[in-house]
Amino acid sequence: MGVVGPLNSGVALTMQKVFNDATMAQISPANTNPQLTMGPDWGTGKFNRPYASYFRTATTDVVQGKFGAQYLYTEAKKTKVYVIDDKKTYGAGLANIFSDEFKKLGGTVVGSDHINPGDKDFSAVATKVKASGADTVFYGGEYPEGGPLSDQIKKAGAAIPVFGGDGLYDDEYIKLSNGSGEGDMATSVGAPVDQLDSAKTSSPTTRRPVTRTPTAPTAATPTTPPGR
Repeated sequence: MGVVGPLNSGVALTMQKVFNDATMAQISPANTNPQLTMGPDWGTGKFNRPYASYFRTATTDVVQGKFGAQYLYTEAKKTKVYVIDDKKTYGAGLANIFSDEFKKLGGTVVGSDHINPGDKDFSAVATKVKASGADTVFYGGEYPEGGPLSDQIKKAGAAIPVFGGDGLYDDEYIKLSNGSGEGDMATSVGAPVDQLDSAKTSSPTTRRPVTRTPTAPTAATPTTPPGR
């Protein structure tokens, strides 16, 4: 009758038509790319829901990307960002939305680059980040590459935070950054913890403090370990 999932927006793009043709409902708790429900031309203001059988319970990167830019510029007081993405549907889409909003706010994108999923050596892009004079890196991607990327950027001499979306919001990011992730930040697509009854009654060891805003995703405080 239906399917719950998947995690990744890029995977969902390949699944939508298959499930729709089979008259099966598809509901993802994690897909955030806006194209899935608004069509490929959503950025031009032309909204066209591709498949009526597809649903999600997470917000989109239109909200997450813009909030990330607003938080970084107005709350963290960062003005020069180097933007990197992993070329995937989720990562590249989030990075583009973030960049557009950051520039609208008055910030400067001092450089941009791409990495390949599965890469381990980020020395070339780390050198570019250091030379750019950026005060922050925004990474549109996921924690398997995000953690090592942060580590190598710091070791290249750029003592600046890496900021990203919910793709970085995982405990494994801390391990993969080899101790270099202190001060890095991530947004998560969910309600603030202090607004959820289930979170209020959970064990203190499972709850993570967040910086909260009433109308947008929550942003992890700089010292908060990411957790998806």
